[in-house]
Amino acid sequence: MPHFFDPNNLTPEQQARWNWAMEEYARVQEENLARTLATMKLEDEAAFLDATRKINPNDTRSVRDHLIAMRDFSGGRAGHPKSSLFARLLNGKPALPFPPPTSFSYPWYEIVDEAGPFPVSVYSPLLSAGEQENTIAINQCDWHVVSVNTAVRHLLNLQKTLAKMESSKEEGSFDVHYSWTQELLIDVLKAYADTPESIVQYGQWGECQLKLGRCESQCRRDYAEDRIAEIIEHKLDRLSNCATVFETQHLLINASIEETISKGEHPIDALKRYKKEMLEASEGGISLGLKSLVIEEKTRSLEEDVAKFEADPEGADFVRLSFDGWVLLR
Repeated sequence: MPHFFDPNNLTPEQQARWNWAMEEYARVQEENLARTLATMKLEDEAAFLDATRKINPNDTRSVRDHLIAMRDFSGGRAGHPKSSLFARLLNGKPALPFPPPTSFSYPWYEIVDEAGPFPVSVYSPLLSAGEQENTIAINQCDWHVVSVNTAVRHLLNLQKTLAKMESSKEEGSFDVHYSWTQELLIDVLKAYADTPESIVQYGQWGECQLKLGRCESQCRRDYAEDRIAEIIEHKLDRLSNCATVFETQHLLINASIEETISKGEHPIDALKRYKKEMLEASEGGISLGLKSLVIEEKTRSLEEDVAKFEADPEGADFVRLSFDGWVLLR
């Protein structure tokens, strides 16, 4: 988990706010706890306690006590550097009237404080018609869908088609793949060309627009060139792990390679650097598991890597890659 501030290196302003932040944090957490308990049905509380007591029959704590323990275990304590709420208070920003959405499990204050646009991951498809509430997962957090245009509806139907193409790589395995077809890929790209847009809302916060915008990532030039060519030529191998038509990072729509961020390193020089870092790590008592595996792999493929690098040195450069992806804005 990330640390949002360093308690041993506070600014004078943070030191002056510390006691106030501690009190304000306790107030907000108590309000959040009361809100959670108020929304739990009696049968939900009973099921929660039953599940916990099956694990530990001697556990007589209440639902409230369990929720407090879970919050504290995840770093949700006043003064804890893993608490983004406490960091917000420490920096002089007010607490929000109700919790913000999360982004990959962490409170997402920026979407409330700023207008955006924010590049986002849209993984889960909309629920099918007939559900009580349509939702979509944005950065792994469920948002209510207020409205969608025709292009999004088209993507939803294509998602249903893709879901039928799921299969396990091996019998009994949880590792699945998706049998994309050229027809499906062409239809997905056409749907994106029709400018899909949705209006979404989280909790009591105002509505936001989910649409396409330019997004960026960083990668090797040869990797970017290969992935772009595969989409243009409708090659499907790389999409076998793509479980949703909403994953624009796999589809690289209208992708372009921008400026070089850093020059590629010759494989021999890279291997020397890895070995030096490994020696320094071992002297410092640091675990070498992952680094050792990397060196073994680089040693095995050294001859092939050298030949590839010398045939195309620029292919090893790290570049900025831009593409059309999902963005969220207020």
